[in-house]
Amino acid sequence: MSEQKNSFLPRLEMIIIGIFLLSFMVWSVSKCTRTRNEILQDVGETEQILQQATADSLARIKARKDSLNKARKEQLKRKQNNRYTPLFVTIDDLNVRTDPDLKADVVDQLTLFEEVEFLNEWTDFTTEVNLGKAVANEPWIKVRTPKGHEGWVYGAGVHYYKQKNPGVY
Repeated sequence: MSEQKNSFLPRLEMIIIGIFLLSFMVWSVSKCTRTRNEILQDVGETEQILQQATADSLARIKARKDSLNKARKEQLKRKQNNRYTPLFVTIDDLNVRTDPDLKADVVDQLTLFEEVEFLNEWTDFTTEVNLGKAVANEPWIKVRTPKGHEGWVYGAGVHYYKQKNPGVY
């Protein structure tokens, strides 16, 4: 009889293990798989989010592009309206002054051969200045420096070509 008991127990253990494995597989399959509708719903939501993000990004890019185009057009318009003639400094340490007068405050000081923008303004009068080797009698010229300062320089201190004024030591 003990042989019958021993042969029955291993079968019972195998049945219990089989039932446990089968119930575990059913549970794991139910937890791991989702219905087709849930997956499609998630995909649809993801597509909507991506479409909205894309639309937002495109709108921001278009707005930035429009802003840049507007700025470029304004800059081009300003350049066309404010065309300037380049002048070069012919006297080292040339003073840029607030007014066309030797006693006016100095705004900036320019080095030899530095380029400035001629702002198409000059005085109707001339001023006589001793440059060292020569005496010049020139009008005052309104210029803009590379630093952006606007002011007046003595006419003998600038020229269309890079050359040192021969009347200066």
